[in-house]
Amino acid sequence: MFRACAVCLAFAVACARPLTEITPARDVGPVAAAAPIWAAVIESAFPGSARVVMVATTIDLSRAPRDASSWVARRLPSDSAAMLSMLERNRSATSFAPSAYSDPHVVVLDEAGLRRVPPSRTGAPDEYFMNLARVYPGVQGVLRIAFPGVSEDGRTAFAYIQFACGGLCGWEDGFTLEREEYGWVVVARRRYSVI
Repeated sequence: MFRACAVCLAFAVACARPLTEITPARDVGPVAAAAPIWAAVIESAFPGSARVVMVATTIDLSRAPRDASSWVARRLPSDSAAMLSMLERNRSATSFAPSAYSDPHVVVLDEAGLRRVPPSRTGAPDEYFMNLARVYPGVQGVLRIAFPGVSEDGRTAFAYIQFACGGLCGWEDGFTLEREEYGWVVVARRRYSVI
């Protein structure tokens, strides 16, 4: 009995610590390191109870120019260091275990999970998204996400996501975040394109 109470007390003390004391070590995996930033971005992009499917493969940004005067400057010039960091981290698509990221509003699927959705019989993209909603009830679309880039001082991050929700429904956005005492907060969002 005493041992169980000691474990509960230790858990309660750990949960009561400020965020800065329980920040994970630097050697955590890339998904665990990205998770707090992804969570802030997903909450900002899909407020409330919206559910989405997130693909467990990051976006390949290898074709994006690395020159800060081109692609970066046209996006968010003030965040070029964090954006360049993001571009470097996403030189190729990286798959991760769907269980590596958890969010109540997100169904994380690997490529096999996506293949469970029947393809469109007519070739119409809207039919695929209707099938998606049948297989995964309540989802509104498919989210693809890149590993975020973080500035050298660790206070600013940049995240990039793509969302598809039908044949003529979707967008790609960039998010600038700042690290506050209690976690990451989205401070700017920029829409790059609408499908």
